[in-house]
Amino acid sequence: MTSRAQTHSKSQPLSETVGFIVSRTGWTVEYIYSLSIARLRWAAGELAYQKAVADYEAAAHTIAIQLALARLGGDKKQRSVKDFLGEAPKHEDYAKGELPMAENRSITLSNGTPYLMRPLNLNMMAAVEEKFGEAFPKLLASNRMAVIRHLLYLMLHEDNPSLTEDRVGQLVTIDIIGKVAEEITAQVG
Repeated sequence: MTSRAQTHSKSQPLSETVGFIVSRTGWTVEYIYSLSIARLRWAAGELAYQKAVADYEAAAHTIAIQLALARLGGDKKQRSVKDFLGEAPKHEDYAKGELPMAENRSITLSNGTPYLMRPLNLNMMAAVEEKFGEAFPKLLASNRMAVIRHLLYLMLHEDNPSLTEDRVGQLVTIDIIGKVAEEITAQVG
């Protein structure tokens, strides 16, 4: 049996993950959009695990009652709940221990100045989607320079409000574009 905890946060589109978190917690969409990707994944994974455990326990109780009734009715087979449901859901590695903290990264652009890169969050992804009119994963996979520039601008702007998107583009020269793409990819996971 594949539990929802094992599949939910890895395979669902972000909009479905956000909807799932809202339905399980009552958190506002605005709050969820402020979470970093690492925190979002952790929350979705933990909530999916908790739901899978509750679903498993409810099904196990029903099956246990049915097995008891079958035994009372003369069934001689020694079957257990696990014969029908398999093993109980298990925590994924990302859901163990403390909440993972998305880290701020520093990147040095072509002017030699190190800039703090904020962790990628849903607000940033939504801004990229709104600007380019397509889903974030598709835009990211497109490797369009305009998308990379806008995303980097969003990651730098909070700590550097005077930095414009055009200036970010000027500061990313061909010799550092690979490093910039690597840093953004590390944030996206």
